[in-house]
Amino acid sequence: MKKTPAMKCVFSPGELIQKKLRLSNIQNQNEYRKKIKEAKKNKEDVRTIVKPVDKTLYLSDTTIEALIDVLGYNPLGVIIKKDELNQLFNSLNAYKNGGGDLETILELYGQEDVTLARKGRDFMLQTNTPYLNIVGGIQLKPLKDFLSNKENGIKERFIFAVPDMNFKSEYSHHEINKKNKEIYNKKVQEIFYESLKWIEADKEFSCSLSDEAKELWVEWQKTFPDDNEHGAMFEKAIARALKIALILHVLKNPDRKNKVVNEQTMHNALLMSNYFVNSYLKLFYIFENKETEDLANHAKNWLIRCFKSNSKLIKISRGNAGVTARDFQRHNKSKYKNSDEATTVFEELERRGIGYFPHLSEEQKKNNPVIFVLHKNQYE
Repeated sequence: MKKTPAMKCVFSPGELIQKKLRLSNIQNQNEYRKKIKEAKKNKEDVRTIVKPVDKTLYLSDTTIEALIDVLGYNPLGVIIKKDELNQLFNSLNAYKNGGGDLETILELYGQEDVTLARKGRDFMLQTNTPYLNIVGGIQLKPLKDFLSNKENGIKERFIFAVPDMNFKSEYSHHEINKKNKEIYNKKVQEIFYESLKWIEADKEFSCSLSDEAKELWVEWQKTFPDDNEHGAMFEKAIARALKIALILHVLKNPDRKNKVVNEQTMHNALLMSNYFVNSYLKLFYIFENKETEDLANHAKNWLIRCFKSNSKLIKISRGNAGVTARDFQRHNKSKYKNSDEATTVFEELERRGIGYFPHLSEEQKKNNPVIFVLHKNQYE
């Protein structure tokens, strides 16, 4: 299943909720206009009539200003649903001079109170204890650019679901069981409207972990390695596992009378957490290997053209014809910052049996260039 049909399936109960909310919004707005009309007719003060606010479950497109506004009157929170998330990432900092859209998103993740002031407005936008989810798909190229930013801290806050990279997967006649789909749709709607009742009644719901569930969670944390590169992601995963456990607990106990998360629920939450952690790590493995593959193929093709054309870049060293890493780098500056990086890709070609470095003693290196020789079967 492609990402768009998968998202459509997951959001099917959300579509039903959104439709009901939209109809309710229209009804409320019509009643408001009717009251305004009656008040004017009776020469009454229309300012006493409270204008209704529109409720929504998700947004497909928004600005930070509009988002803060919407969060202010949707206490259950909202979802930003994008088929292509890179559109959102590209637009996050539309206000370049200190707008800080990305910083606002990070604050919303931590459910921090947000107050926003923008030029041209005579009032502040504010939201308290906001709930925001961002859901969507993304292609590998923009995702790689997104993950390569190690400073903004946003990538560790996403949960990644990465399927196996089967680019030529066979067509399947299997469909999602209709009964299971109906149960899923009903359960999600049930939890949403029950949560809405709790919010409107200003009731709070809190849970605790059983001793067994807490011990399982603590032991699970010990399985993570000491990793400087992915340490921030592991920290977020540990905290997120509790949120997943709470979601699973509410799914099993929609009436919320049971306030203790048991060991089995925590076990299931940790299984899901392991999948998300492994998906995150899988992405880095894919990109690291893909980059190596791309560079190796580029170097190989460049060398083949060089040898076929008997380029002037080919040098002779103790009877061998080849190219130095320095010359290769100089003609490919956009890909290699220095000759060490060029040497690294030559070493990768050597491991693949495409060419070799002729052996030179330290004394011989003083008078002969270190070259990389392409095997003749690659270009003849």
